[in-house]
Amino acid sequence: MVLPAAELARLTVAERLALIDRVWASLRGALADAPPELDEAALLRERLAAHVAQPDSAVPWSNVRDQLELDQRTDESDRGHRS
Repeated sequence: MVLPAAELARLTVAERLALIDRVWASLRGALADAPPELDEAALLRERLAAHVAQPDSAVPWSNVRDQLELDQRTDESDRGHRS
């Protein structure tokens, strides 16, 4: 499935997030077979070290997604009140 940018722009934030979830799920197996490039591996080590040093600073994807969906509903509500 190939969607032109104009069609993607018409999707709601929730629909785009669902699409992102499907894309990531489709890549999991493929990414497991592809080793990271040297600079990517270095970045991963840095991020892991930062996480180990401050594990409470991580935010689960589900929290980020929930906040984005709440923001979308708020934006849609605000647009409805302006009309």
